[in-house]
Amino acid sequence: LALGKLLQATGNMDAAVDHTRSAYNEMEAVCLRWYHDDVLDAALNLATLLIKRGFEPDESEAEALLRRTVDGRKRTRGISRAPKTIDAMSMLARLLMRRLRRKTGEARCLLDKSSPSQRDTQIETEKLLRLVVAERCTMYGDNDARTLSSRRRLAEALYERYLRGGDNANAANAVLVEAEREARACAEGHARRRRINAVDGTVPLLRQILQSMGRGEEADGVEAVYLERVLGVEHLRTLNAMRSLALKEWQFDQARCGAGAVALLQKCAAGYTTLRATPTNPYNKHRGGGSGDSDPHCTAAVSAMEELARAIERHAAMSGNRDLLVESERVRRDIVRTLVQSHGSTDEKTLQAVDKLGSLVWKEFGRLSEARIMLQRVVDGRMIRLGQRHSATNQALRKLSSLVLEAGEGETAEALARQALEGFLLRREERGFEFEGRDVDVAKCANVLAEILRRGNQPGQEVEAAAILARYS
Repeated sequence: LALGKLLQATGNMDAAVDHTRSAYNEMEAVCLRWYHDDVLDAALNLATLLIKRGFEPDESEAEALLRRTVDGRKRTRGISRAPKTIDAMSMLARLLMRRLRRKTGEARCLLDKSSPSQRDTQIETEKLLRLVVAERCTMYGDNDARTLSSRRRLAEALYERYLRGGDNANAANAVLVEAEREARACAEGHARRRRINAVDGTVPLLRQILQSMGRGEEADGVEAVYLERVLGVEHLRTLNAMRSLALKEWQFDQARCGAGAVALLQKCAAGYTTLRATPTNPYNKHRGGGSGDSDPHCTAAVSAMEELARAIERHAAMSGNRDLLVESERVRRDIVRTLVQSHGSTDEKTLQAVDKLGSLVWKEFGRLSEARIMLQRVVDGRMIRLGQRHSATNQALRKLSSLVLEAGEGETAEALARQALEGFLLRREERGFEFEGRDVDVAKCANVLAEILRRGNQPGQEVEAAAILARYS
């Protein structure tokens, strides 16, 4: 037996099986009772090696050895508070589950409804695992790793039985309820032990069970709940899970109106900002150097704040509470401040954030003079970085012209709109295209310019507006 264990450690499984089988046969040959501890230990070792070797023909022999071991342990040690008996039963249950899955060729054990033997095996597996869970809870406690692993296997076995679909509606529902109870108890235990790898292995099963029970929204949030408990709210994985949960479309149904999404994204924005400010963040040395793109925490913080601002605006629109837009403005100002610190004031990402803030101040609060300063800043920054003929520059000019028109400065608005239209057309000429009425930017700019001309009081402007629309719109 010792030589077999040594050979197993070196990876020589075939030789290990041969030596262990030889030891087992010799023990039986010297007239030891079949239920003697040494014989049962040898049988268990041989069954373990056969399972690990992974050959399908070995599984029948391994099952026979395990059943003999379980019977012998029951006879000599009993079941209650008998770790060796329970360990043998647990190994037998795992082997039965493995054989069931292999017979069907399915990862989730979709059993053949027409095979009574498979159903009997499934029922026997569940009974074994229930007994193992109960005894390990008594011996080791609810939070012991051995107890929790048994709970997970029982939850898997029950869920696989549900997927088989051979039970009536009431029985299937009862199976799901028990599966959820065991999977949740397993996840709770690992969370209390703060074993993140074990939580990662249990949460997907719990999520699948909840989805099968029609509790999809709870299933979507289960990962974020356990990551927050194990890793904390300011861990990157927790924040990413919360952010993903906040962006689920059901967060914005008529009942919720996005309130939950806003709360989650507020946590995310604060968490990413805290991560970025921690001394252990290796990207801190890049602050203010225009290299914010290299800091994933900065990128995540800005993205979360942008999603938060959009969620607040959507929540305000659905709930009819426009007072919420004040919070959106504050968030967008924080975005601009963060990007100025990390990327610089003339970076395109910063200018995009300023553009969105200016649009909010203009369209939602009507503060035209303040918004005009922001949009002019965008135009000036893009003129410097991108040039007059870039489409982004001309889009900013077009938006600024609409704002100036609303402020009552028709001549200035006309000049800005003409400049934008000229820039779009020059951009097309540079690329070698003739305008054929399919350029959306040109058409929008032509509409803005035509509207400005129609509002003017100069003779001939109405005719010019019609000509521009006819040619470009």
